Amino acid sequence: MRAYRKDQEIGQSPLHSTTDKPLAMAVSKDADSTLEMAAPEDNQNIVDTLYNENGNINYEHVKDVAGRVTSGELEIERLDPEGERGRIAGGQRNVEASIIAGAEENPNSSSLARRRSSLEGRHDRRKHVEQVLEAYAKSQGIWFDYKRLHRRGKLLGGGVEAEVFDDDKFVGKLVDYRAINKDALPIDFLDRTSLFNTIFPETRYELVGFTRDNEGRMRFAVRQPFVKGDAVSRQQVEAFMNAKGFHRTDRYGESFANNLYKVHDLHSRNAMQDKNGTVYVIDAVPKLTDAAKAAIKPFAVREVKGDNSNILEMAASEFDAEAFRKERDAVSLEYVKGSDIQLAGPNDRPSTVRTILFELRRKS
Repeated sequence: MRAYRKDQEIGQSPLHSTTDKPLAMAVSKDADSTLEMAAPEDNQNIVDTLYNENGNINYEHVKDVAGRVTSGELEIERLDPEGERGRIAGGQRNVEASIIAGAEENPNSSSLARRRSSLEGRHDRRKHVEQVLEAYAKSQGIWFDYKRLHRRGKLLGGGVEAEVFDDDKFVGKLVDYRAINKDALPIDFLDRTSLFNTIFPETRYELVGFTRDNEGRMRFAVRQPFVKGDAVSRQQVEAFMNAKGFHRTDRYGESFANNLYKVHDLHSRNAMQDKNGTVYVIDAVPKLTDAAKAAIKPFAVREVKGDNSNILEMAASEFDAEAFRKERDAVSLEYVKGSDIQLAGPNDRPSTVRTILFELRRKS
């Protein structure tokens, strides 16, 4: 995905859903809300409860499970804990899409097993998962008309992988998730954006929808905070990555690695610096190291086990931490009832609350 450095002020958001609302503000629609789902057994993979007796996914149940993952009551078992925090940082839709794509790719899924005979080969599996994601997106009002985006949007540029649009205070991107790896599955791209968010939280990707281009290829619609800045040198990029615990692995200063992650395509055009000299990576290709890839788990969602008896004290301690000091007065602990914990900010703005809560869950 080639980055686009924007030098002008943001204009009107070009990304519109079929509801004629901005991309990030598309109206959700209820789907299959009347289906009754079985309660999960102790330590059961909750993925198996997403399906009705006909093997179809209940999207409302997916939304509920995703919300519980985001709040820290449930956790996704696939990437390492840091990578899963990056998945949550990609927004509610990122978690929902991950659950759907992961469920459809889980070799232990009872629903997938029922359809195994009809899904021969990776191409058929990819096509099936795309169809499921498309049905989900249309049910939620986050499936976008590709031609309309181009008619009404302000195209800023693009490359092999993505088309870049002006999206108000963000940069919107329509990403062909198979451009780099033609064998990629949707869950692979969702894992990749989760890793990007883990390594580069300042410029995280948020999933906001899906579309198909004129060639019929599915594209993920993501947005990224707009950063206005100047060019950086290779030396600055390397120093920035060194500070994050990465070391250079090529002679050109475009690839880096630590014990968990590898980052490629981090040339100087994919980073910038603001007026204070702070470096921001706006595009790169993160991957797991071979060791980390070998440890990747079949997709599962399970309850988080732990004693939450000291959650109030932990919350008070966390809110006094330097990283969350600005949020301290804006965030309130609404209630604690067993494992049910809710935090809220003014006008229900989540801000860093979900991250804090996730950390509290991990520590409890």
